[in-house]
Amino acid sequence: MSSKTRYSPLKYPRALFLVVALAGFAYISFLASDPSVSKGGGGVKVGTMTQPSIGTIAAPGSPNEIAGQPAAPVVPAPEEVSNNEAPQGGFVGKESCEHLLLLVDSDHALSPDYVPPDLVYLSYYGIMSRGTDAMLREEAALQLGSLLSAAAGDGVEILVASGYRSYWVQEGTFAWFKEAYGEEAGRLSVPPGQSEHQLGTAVDFTSSNVDYELLPAFEQTTAGMWLAEHAAEYGFVLSYAEEQAQETGVRYEPWHYRYVGVESALEVEASGGVVTPSIYREGMPHCYKS
Repeated sequence: MSSKTRYSPLKYPRALFLVVALAGFAYISFLASDPSVSKGGGGVKVGTMTQPSIGTIAAPGSPNEIAGQPAAPVVPAPEEVSNNEAPQGGFVGKESCEHLLLLVDSDHALSPDYVPPDLVYLSYYGIMSRGTDAMLREEAALQLGSLLSAAAGDGVEILVASGYRSYWVQEGTFAWFKEAYGEEAGRLSVPPGQSEHQLGTAVDFTSSNVDYELLPAFEQTTAGMWLAEHAAEYGFVLSYAEEQAQETGVRYEPWHYRYVGVESALEVEASGGVVTPSIYREGMPHCYKS
């Protein structure tokens, strides 16, 4: 063996302690500065809630659904507005765009930048959806969960086909219908900004009885009949009734419901169950496309 003295860290405890301490301090500093490291329990932040990381539920595809739902919408700060700009009989304030009875139609198209501030993934509430993981505003999602639980308790299968749809996704959806159906596209879909889906309170329902598609025959399914009878109890109303097709210019859609709140929905049901434009009111100018 060599007679030279070999280095042993055990003979230099102070130096070893200093090296370990510096290495630990450097690692902690890295974690504190790395934006990719989760500080909130490993969730994905959407709206005002921390959601668990989720994937996509495989399901039959359909031209009615175009992929591309944003995973974490960026909510633009609304411009400062004064009450003097409020439409007569309309909603007042920066928050008027979030009112459950906000008017949206061909004359009141939503701004391309409008994104509801409290969107949540439905899977967070245990709600299955077809294709991409659907989103809704938080209140609507909570009530939807109650609705689906009640339906399941009655032995009725109902699946969510779609929820929130951004202005840009709706633009792609409408373009598909225009290419496929030409002038008839306006009866089958609506241009971007005019879709209630952009509000984050509209839901398309489907079931296995219609092969998970969006078809007029949904009206005659167990799911369609259950919704017609019970949806209002949870704040949802049928947006495009058969009686309104000529007035709205949109075909009858027995699968398309909008959340307006329990009180308003029950009022609609008491007055005959058909939604008329009179229940909705204009928001502030910044809500709409200029």
